[in-house]
Amino acid sequence: MKLRCSAVISQAYSMSSEEIIVGDNAKASAVVGDGPVITGGKPKYQKGDIVDVNCTSAKSNPAAELRWYINDKPVRPEFLIRYPPVRYPDGQATSILGLRFTVRTFHFQRDEMRLKCTATLSKVINMSSEETLVGSSQQSSGLHISENTGAVINRGSTVGCLLQTLFVSTFLAALL
Repeated sequence: MKLRCSAVISQAYSMSSEEIIVGDNAKASAVVGDGPVITGGKPKYQKGDIVDVNCTSAKSNPAAELRWYINDKPVRPEFLIRYPPVRYPDGQATSILGLRFTVRTFHFQRDEMRLKCTATLSKVINMSSEETLVGSSQQSSGLHISENTGAVINRGSTVGCLLQTLFVSTFLAALL
């Protein structure tokens, strides 16, 4: 009998953003360090106008994961324009993500519309454990950890996975 458990953890080690506030008191928020840059925006929009802007990350390796928000709500995929990363000879890359939508009345809250782009760099740690139970002897390959970097979303719970493996292994070992 084999029992295998694996999980992927994504740990954001860098997050930055730029925000444009459109309205009578229009302004852009301060850029933190080498944060993303929003280009193509106007200082004022009205209902029916087309917003067509781009968000560009700073150079990094791996390329940053970009996300758009309107009034702090994630933008639906159909309004996003995905561009391939720009690769540089030094191995770094720049990410670009476009946003295009028609302005509606509900986009304005207190006469303002907030467009925000965030750039996230992640460190990914893959963990796995495998137990082999044969008759009354138990062999363990142990816990293996490998680190990669990339922009990846958390896909599992390592603690739950490890606890489940330990519980089943201990239970089966007690039976033998």
